[in-house]
Amino acid sequence: MQWCQSLPPAAASDWEMLRYLMVLADFEQPAAPIELAQAKQDLQLLWLARQQVAALPLAQTVQLGMQAIVWTSQTATPQPGATGYVALALSTHFPRLLHLPATITAVAANPAGGQWVQAEWQLAGPLQDQFETTVFRYHRRAISNARQGQV
Repeated sequence: MQWCQSLPPAAASDWEMLRYLMVLADFEQPAAPIELAQAKQDLQLLWLARQQVAALPLAQTVQLGMQAIVWTSQTATPQPGATGYVALALSTHFPRLLHLPATITAVAANPAGGQWVQAEWQLAGPLQDQFETTVFRYHRRAISNARQGQV
């Protein structure tokens, strides 16, 4: 993930990000409803038309939530109140850089070095609903993995 002050020209639209999140969920389901199959086909056609190869940012640990994201930054960080986009790739198997609108809400020193940065999502409508579903699914999977590790 990385913080972007402005939206790059080749950034995905809200519609494309919504379809991507639906397809990402589809890969985790045993059966795909027609709507999800159509979303997958829509994305394939769109990406084929764009023929873009976007470089993904360096992987890093983040705390991803329905309302906000927190990460450690080693570089200059924006001040609270700054608006921009969090460029985020949610899957290594089906990588796609999403540029999600956000506002920086807090910046604090990290004892391990760098700064903690918190940004609140500025999502709305169907994209917000699908993003929250995705975060909930990841959270549920993390809990399941933690329980399996304790057994």
